Amino acid sequence: MDKITFLNYLEDELSRLPKVERDKIMYEYETKFFEAHNEKELIHELGEPKVIAKKVYATSAIQDAELSPNFKNVFQAIMATLGLSFFNIFFIIIPFLIIAFILLIVVVVGALMMLGPIVSIINIFVHGFYWIDITNIIFSISFLGLGLMLLITGLKLIELCYKGILKYLKWCVKVIRRRAE
Repeated sequence: MDKITFLNYLEDELSRLPKVERDKIMYEYETKFFEAHNEKELIHELGEPKVIAKKVYATSAIQDAELSPNFKNVFQAIMATLGLSFFNIFFIIIPFLIIAFILLIVVVVGALMMLGPIVSIINIFVHGFYWIDITNIIFSISFLGLGLMLLITGLKLIELCYKGILKYLKWCVKVIRRRAE
């Protein structure tokens, strides 16, 4: 493979990036070729254009997830990082699914516990006011408080996990880059 072929393949692989970002990356690689003494050696050091593009996409997806924190961007960052190596499937997607499942359970349980007072009020209207008991009122209020605490804790944990996942994905990209060099 020569310089022109390499750069053409790389540009094709980077086609999903915005033009400005793609042009910036292509300029960096063209500069590397301009400064290189041995074109074949540089091509061998850089590796396959497809692998370079995967690394660029992973880095770009992580940056997008940092700038705009939402589930879609984090999921795209995870998927882009998964594309870097098969090893990542076990160390990214499995922990992500376990953590997401646990946090979903915490949030759902918290929301369901907050329904205690509503169930008590409905029960009063269905069975009449003679059903009112101080213990039922206390349990309803405590379930409301516990549910609210669980819900808030779950949402804060989701926020912390989001930041942790992004740091972990950055670390994975760094490790894979060092391993490639």
